[in-house]
Amino acid sequence: MSEMDKMHIKAVAFDLDGTLLTSDKHVAPSSIKAISRLRDMGILPVVATGRNVALARHLIIQAGIPTPLINCNGACIYDWDHDTDLLHITLNEKASLAALEFARQSSCHLHVFMDHEIYFEEDGKYADFLEPISTEIGKVVDFSTFFNHPRFTKAMYIGRMEETLPVRRLFEQHFGDTLSLVYSHPEFFEVMPKEATKGAALATLMETYGISSQETMAFGDSENDIEMLQWVGHPVAMANASDQVKALFDNQAPSNDDDGIARYLESFFGWT
Repeated sequence: MSEMDKMHIKAVAFDLDGTLLTSDKHVAPSSIKAISRLRDMGILPVVATGRNVALARHLIIQAGIPTPLINCNGACIYDWDHDTDLLHITLNEKASLAALEFARQSSCHLHVFMDHEIYFEEDGKYADFLEPISTEIGKVVDFSTFFNHPRFTKAMYIGRMEETLPVRRLFEQHFGDTLSLVYSHPEFFEVMPKEATKGAALATLMETYGISSQETMAFGDSENDIEMLQWVGHPVAMANASDQVKALFDNQAPSNDDDGIARYLESFFGWT
């Protein structure tokens, strides 16, 4: 890597689960140190996650990234400094109602995200094994009566792939390619508006900083990271990434449990 290539990087975007977070859902001390070093170099660190603001907040603080947060897989960009949304895209009412109806036809659990809140029914309260804090901050409701005119930021179906794949096919059958349908984890199938991708949100956010795609690096591991990795000039797949992601991108970092972020950045920038 030439000195000129290193100088071109002005921002680095990180997915959270499976990337910046270890398997026990912490930010490794090595990653915190690396992010601090990026900031000292004048390089902007950004998080782009499927989580909503409430589920990501304590992790962003732990990582030392006070910049705007791309959340809900790109459906929202939240400004920490002013406690406001810079962008917030929602599913229309038809798609939101379909999300509820399709859940009734499946044995998987549905979590819906709306107005920065998380909603689930009683039997799905403990379904989010990736982030147990969701059981504390989420709200138990009756999906059949609670929502009047819903417009969800995203719908997330939790279950084995043989349970969620039929739901995906229902969305494809009824909505074609008008929605963004991705897996953020083999057991997490997520539905957002078509325009809501991490790549589109990152492009929008970087434009406000005057940073181009070629000046941006990004790390990711799952299907919901692909558009972001395709947009940046320097995409990096984690060693623990899905086979689909690793097949698309040549640059690879060690796994999230093996100081992957820090080790890749140290090699790239020649840190000692």
